[in-house]
Amino acid sequence: MTGRGIDVSRWNGLVNYKAVKSVGIDYVIIQSGYGMETSQKDPYFEANYKKAREAGLKVGVYHYSYAKTVAEAKKEAKVCLSIIKGKTFDLPVYIDMEEDSVTYQGKSYLTKIAEEFCSIIKKAGFSAGVYSNANWFRNFLDYNRIKKNYSIWLAQYNTTKDFDCDIWQYSDSGRIKENACNFDMN
Repeated sequence: MTGRGIDVSRWNGLVNYKAVKSVGIDYVIIQSGYGMETSQKDPYFEANYKKAREAGLKVGVYHYSYAKTVAEAKKEAKVCLSIIKGKTFDLPVYIDMEEDSVTYQGKSYLTKIAEEFCSIIKKAGFSAGVYSNANWFRNFLDYNRIKKNYSIWLAQYNTTKDFDCDIWQYSDSGRIKENACNFDMN
């Protein structure tokens, strides 16, 4: 993905997308929610989607995962699809893999969890990908296996990155006028 972007969730509150667009941001990746229950939908998802589209930004989505099994990853994918139903996206739908409580599963099994989520998203007609940090891509996910079939969104706060990726989240302290919060910058 070329251009500059931010990602947003409930932690950003109400976002002024006109101000975001005015400083040269091209796209936003919006959290749909997390986990296996529709009640875990991000309370700002609908407003974020609507306002970002109105401002002319390209839009993608991510769903935070805490799945411990492939069956739970299926549930998370189905919840994500129910949240995003009827919407269109310019960027992939990402599974957000960074939950420390599941690392005991090991690299091979966590990779299967990511692939299951992505395959369900892809079958539903969306582009799919995996978001994680460099430590996870190094130690808990099979980067090469995922990269063959899905988009990579890498979080690594540095001036250089350790992995080839489609989107690089390089900072969590971006400031944009007329917004009271910091943004993750991509």
